[in-house]
Amino acid sequence: MTEVINPTAMEHSNTNDATKDQVPSTTQQEQSLAPNGADSPQNEEAQNLPVEEPIYQLTIKAPNGASISIAVTAQEPIQNIKQVVTETADTMEYSCFSLSYNGTRLNEFTEIGEIADLPMEAVLEVVEDTYTEREARIHVSRLIDLLAGPDAIVPESAGIDAGVSLLSKVKYPDGIEATDLKGHTEDNESAAASGSESGEKRENGGKSNGKKKKTQDNSQPDEESKAFSESTFTKDHPFVEYSSEIPAPLSFISKKFNSQGGTTSEKLPKCLKQLVLSGWNPVPRYRQLRGDLLYLLVTTLEGESYHITASTKGFFVNQSSLTRFNPSPRTTQQLNGHAKKPNASKKDTSSLYSHSLVNLLNKLSKQFQVHYARLHQWMQSRDALEILPFSSSFHAAVPWMVVGSKNDQLASIGTSLSPKQDVLLNGAGHFNTNSYDVSRTQQVLLRNGSRGVEGLRDWNDDLQTLRELPRENLSERVLRDRQIHKWQAEFTEAAVAGAMAVVDGELLPINPLDPVDQQMYLRENIFYSKGTDSRDTFAELGGDEAAHVATGKDIEGVRLINRIDPKSIHTLGSVVVDYRGTRVVAQTIVPGIFSSHSEKQIVYGSIDNGKKIESSEDFHQVVKDEISKALHLPEHQVKDEDGKLYTLYTSVETKGIIGTDQRKYLLDLYRLNPVDIEFFEESCQKESAEGHEAYPHKLVFLRRELIDIFWDTRVRQAIQEYMANNKASEEKANEDKDGGNGSDEKEEKTEKETLEEISKEGQMVQEQLEKLSLTLEFNPDLFTSADISENLKDEENVDNQHKTLREASKFLRDVVIPSLVRDLSTYSVSPIDSSSLTRLMHRRGVNMRYLGLIAKLLESGSAEEKEAVASSEEKTESNEEEKGGEKDEEKKEDQEKLASQGFAGAHVFTLVIREMVVRATKHIVRKAFRQTPLELHPEAFAHVLNCLLGSRVNADPSSILSKDAKETSALASLTTDSLIDLIKKDVGQRYQYTLPEDLVEKYIHNCEGVLLREVCKALGAQLHSRDYRFVKVSEEELLDNVKNAIKAPTKGRSSPNVNGQGQKLTKQQRNALKEKAKEESNRPTTFMADDVCNFYPLVTEASHFSSFVDEASEAGSIALSRGQRELGLELLLESLTLHEQTYGFLHVETGRCYASVAMLYYQANEVAQACQFMQKAAIICERTQGLDSSESIFNYLNLGLLEHSQSNTLTALRYVRHALDLWSMVDTPGHPDRSTAFSNIGAMLQHYRLYEESLKYFQHSTKTLTNAFGEKNIITATSYHILAKSYTLVGDLQKAMEAEQIAYRVFLEQLGEDDKRTKESKEWLHELTASAVQLAKLDKLARIQKQNMLNKRAATHKPVAATSSKSSKSGGKSKAEIGSKAHLSIDELMDYIHGTNSNPRPSSKN
Repeated sequence: MTEVINPTAMEHSNTNDATKDQVPSTTQQEQSLAPNGADSPQNEEAQNLPVEEPIYQLTIKAPNGASISIAVTAQEPIQNIKQVVTETADTMEYSCFSLSYNGTRLNEFTEIGEIADLPMEAVLEVVEDTYTEREARIHVSRLIDLLAGPDAIVPESAGIDAGVSLLSKVKYPDGIEATDLKGHTEDNESAAASGSESGEKRENGGKSNGKKKKTQDNSQPDEESKAFSESTFTKDHPFVEYSSEIPAPLSFISKKFNSQGGTTSEKLPKCLKQLVLSGWNPVPRYRQLRGDLLYLLVTTLEGESYHITASTKGFFVNQSSLTRFNPSPRTTQQLNGHAKKPNASKKDTSSLYSHSLVNLLNKLSKQFQVHYARLHQWMQSRDALEILPFSSSFHAAVPWMVVGSKNDQLASIGTSLSPKQDVLLNGAGHFNTNSYDVSRTQQVLLRNGSRGVEGLRDWNDDLQTLRELPRENLSERVLRDRQIHKWQAEFTEAAVAGAMAVVDGELLPINPLDPVDQQMYLRENIFYSKGTDSRDTFAELGGDEAAHVATGKDIEGVRLINRIDPKSIHTLGSVVVDYRGTRVVAQTIVPGIFSSHSEKQIVYGSIDNGKKIESSEDFHQVVKDEISKALHLPEHQVKDEDGKLYTLYTSVETKGIIGTDQRKYLLDLYRLNPVDIEFFEESCQKESAEGHEAYPHKLVFLRRELIDIFWDTRVRQAIQEYMANNKASEEKANEDKDGGNGSDEKEEKTEKETLEEISKEGQMVQEQLEKLSLTLEFNPDLFTSADISENLKDEENVDNQHKTLREASKFLRDVVIPSLVRDLSTYSVSPIDSSSLTRLMHRRGVNMRYLGLIAKLLESGSAEEKEAVASSEEKTESNEEEKGGEKDEEKKEDQEKLASQGFAGAHVFTLVIREMVVRATKHIVRKAFRQTPLELHPEAFAHVLNCLLGSRVNADPSSILSKDAKETSALASLTTDSLIDLIKKDVGQRYQYTLPEDLVEKYIHNCEGVLLREVCKALGAQLHSRDYRFVKVSEEELLDNVKNAIKAPTKGRSSPNVNGQGQKLTKQQRNALKEKAKEESNRPTTFMADDVCNFYPLVTEASHFSSFVDEASEAGSIALSRGQRELGLELLLESLTLHEQTYGFLHVETGRCYASVAMLYYQANEVAQACQFMQKAAIICERTQGLDSSESIFNYLNLGLLEHSQSNTLTALRYVRHALDLWSMVDTPGHPDRSTAFSNIGAMLQHYRLYEESLKYFQHSTKTLTNAFGEKNIITATSYHILAKSYTLVGDLQKAMEAEQIAYRVFLEQLGEDDKRTKESKEWLHELTASAVQLAKLDKLARIQKQNMLNKRAATHKPVAATSSKSSKSGGKSKAEIGSKAHLSIDELMDYIHGTNSNPRPSSKN
């Protein structure tokens, strides 16, 4: 049975479903920082890991004959098993059914373990249920979505093409032919005999005991690679025309996504012309009594129209028409036009009823039956994760470049271009055009019923009820967290829709008489407000800037409380939405907050910045017990305006409220973290020494990650001091411990003992901490406007808190940031884009406001490095003068190379500068949007892009602004020079850094595509997919390119003047091409308003943290590090299962877990399974983080490595090529990590004996490393060593010697003579030298023999052939034969180089 996707994270397999595609994974460039002791996964809960929990093997049998095998735990509810049935391809036609065991219907909320007498292997049956109106609507809506396909427009999504994946397009660039699909299905059916392998594999700790069925994709070389001969591969592999210096066109993603490969199987079959609700709805009351629920109108591909009734028993065709209502069932005779049968007078309607609408349509339309079968087959050919729908559109990644709907100017004349011709014009080969579909307008009615909504939802009560669910054991925690994450997804979906309505002006405020910025909104029990300082709450802290920051910090505070997960303290559901320049905050409603006595509900903190303060003893005790210790919050006293003292743990601004539901709520959590006092005093109160303005607001806090790192560092120091003071007792304890843990006993530990040991280690650390007299607390009210009491009783504590906070702030500036800069300079960590840089800095506890300081440290490090290089050069010169200056010319060349290399970290420095420019541009555009009408936002955004990136096309883009835009001062006054000045000013104020005068020439020109991507993603903009030109192109040049494209034959065709379908272009089409080329060359600016397709909201949510999902992964890693392979792999799979059960499949964390598990499996030599997990990770990452995210790039690179390990080299090269094309869009060339990809490409090409081509990529790798690290670096030297071997394979021993000499010199200087690498390089260099000498002798001998042969021929006048034959017999070799050794195999070539075989035989073909 074949494994299929289970949305509830259970393992299951389907007898008729397609085999799973492989699964990708990404290596994490930076590991997450270890949490502090309070959050450590090594606690007593590690004992609850379900490694020995029994697994039920269930078989689900459907009425249509399909069978599904599922492996589930005892805690799995029946409801989740039903969801598996509805998501499986062979049974997705069922939506209204129940499951039964031995004829007994099972309740949806019953857990498997609660079913009486259920054996470990049982059979459940699908029983068709009676429909209700709701179930009928769901059934019809699901069928409409199914027929539309997974890539159809999702009305709920705010972004175009959200949540798509390209993996199948990359793997099969020409599409999957119908024959391949047939074979694919046959393989699946034959694999069904293997049983529910996924469950068995996970039960056996990842081992299949050699019985695993080999799949087509993973366990053996792919058929496409096998079919390729070496000569075909040489011409058609993905890197034939690749150039590392030329970035991929901006539109290549959309072209790849919209390409159909010329195959009919990749084109989604159309099954119906129309499926809509009939105009006879709603059902009359008297027909409701007969069981009618809905009326549908269906038009088949044959052109027949049917009025169908959805009744309580199923679906049937009625006798209604567009003009006459007759709900009676239509008979078979009426449908067949009075069929000629003996009993024609007898009515037979039994065959017209069907419980499933799909089955009824199969009976009514032959074409529907055929096309639906093709659709089903097409879905089976895709990985289930590619077509799995999102539970919330919020989780779907939105691409920044999409295909427009009206930019194909040639569609009206029927022109179809080849991809090569089309890319020269507008960069997109296919365009998504909107289609007429009445059913889309009826989706709201189908999903919500005739009343619009099925009732207002109390979001807050639902959330708090879920949080109060029991969580005593792992099963209860999994169920609780799964429901909370589901609630969060649904709430975010509703909140984003409401926030967009607020910005678009579609909601009426609840206070319409107040100013616009003060207006609040209420929709579906969700409260909305804007992130501005409308009531002067932050007047002294920065006004609107401070209010904007406070909303984001509040979300971080809610997330922090949710991570602690207290039992008695509650937080609100919160979402922050940035949409078209406006920040909107959406929150659930505290019960009773809108009542007239709402002020009496506030029992903790202040609502007026400390003028009046409340402090309830009961609330204070709860905060102490559940929050203060985890957050290191000290108890402190503050004064109100009357001088009265109040004792608090949280900041004054944090409010404690008791709702009418008697629950305790904490609100306004933006001050949970303390002030960054060093930055505050230096940058927030006065201008900097460099003349920059003061920071725009005063809400500058330390990140929680920094506090955890600082706390952990101090605790480690305290433990070391404690151990030093008790050295004798500690040594004795260590001796006892060493004596009782022999190596033999360690190997014999059981799984339970290992988990207990992990738990004991965590308890020992906790016991040591309790013995320490360490006081490390962070007062959030220090250095704020709060009036903190400093009486004698608290004076010492306050002084210690001041000291601790200042030390933490200095620790950030003096320790953490320099350490980060050092790692960046040496490329120990190597971010490639904005998101990876941001993620890295946050993990290290560094705020983004320190980008300027990082840039300064990188610059100062480069200056120190250059000084060191200069001093070393001076010493070298003096030494050479003493030796007589024998190598002056050689040293001069080395110095020129070093001078051209720049400095270590130069690439990261450029990334940091670019990040500051992008963030400054975001602030400018956000301000411009607020001053511009909504209908002018596309033009405003295009104008900013033209000023920033298109100055070389049009230096004055303001001249083409529309009349309305010119009347808007924010746009009319914006020019290229003024925008650059604003960017420099913003960077100076926010990052305290002075951008260079040549900013445009040095950091913007030639990297416009990278900046364009970052700006669009930062502002939530989607552009039309085209290859934007950032340099003016003449009409003549573009016309020449078009003519060459028309004349150039397309791949697979030799006829000129052809279009994408192999047809000759007509004269009209050729003229249209020329007109289009002229239009492209005459574009007045790089960007036009029509190029802006959409703005989508950027969402920040206060997600719930599920700590236990990482506990199994942590335990598995520990077990693997201790050599317990089977236990480690089993725990990793348990961790993956927990991720799936808690977050669902399409979630960022689940994708990262797949990636981590894949790489660990690869390290454990389980390559086939690692490849499957890695492919899953790649699909999830593409759909949740973006097609061009940094993690997607590394997923594809790792997937290529895994495929190559299985001899699927062609597929591997496709993955690597796609990753490098993405990389060229994300980052400028020169990143050192690209060298690894180039080396892998070279190794893959050598697999096909393409030594000349592989040499080019080894050269790219060496050049990249040399530019990044310099020539005198061990990493670079290793690359030269590999390059020398590559030169040897092509027979160029001279260059091989030169490369090896560089490697040997560096190894000798850096590692010494005794190092293994130095010895290997020396030996290899010696052999190369000897071989070169021998080759020179042979070459000289060949020349002598050739000259003798010519002299003899001149004397005897014998034919050359005879002389050549004689010379050949005598063992002579020609110069050509000696000079080129590429025809030899590697072993023969190595024998030749070593001199062990002077007469090698030709290599045999494999």
